[in-house]
Amino acid sequence: MEQYIENKLIEGLNKLWSAKQTALRKLLKQADKEHHLGVNTPEQFAILSRLASIGYGVAVKEIARETLLPHANITRTLDRMAARGLIHRTMDKTDKRRIIIKLTLEGKKAARHIKEINQQLIGILWGNLSEDERALLLTLLSKIA
Repeated sequence: MEQYIENKLIEGLNKLWSAKQTALRKLLKQADKEHHLGVNTPEQFAILSRLASIGYGVAVKEIARETLLPHANITRTLDRMAARGLIHRTMDKTDKRRIIIKLTLEGKKAARHIKEINQQLIGILWGNLSEDERALLLTLLSKIA
């Protein structure tokens, strides 16, 4: 019985992750079409969100750790974001081995839409839950994550 519950939990979390990724891709595509954001993948969204929330430059290693994205994906994603003019890289003045990522003006413009996209995403994922169900889910998730 316990194995069944564990399997169902993993299945449910996988479905939630998949639903989140699918909804986010759709919202990004729509926002890019309307506002020409240049952000069209969940990875780019995660990096832009993190940079926007900090407000100053962040080392690549820190972005990888905080977004839970593999370093190889981060580098490739940052290359694409730099090509679109959303970010720029600078060498850390105190440690020449570190590369600092900062939002450009275009990146800051795109970041203004992040909060709206996040709110839409939450509405899609949580829309069918009552306030009590949301509170319970949040409590349970905080215990396992």
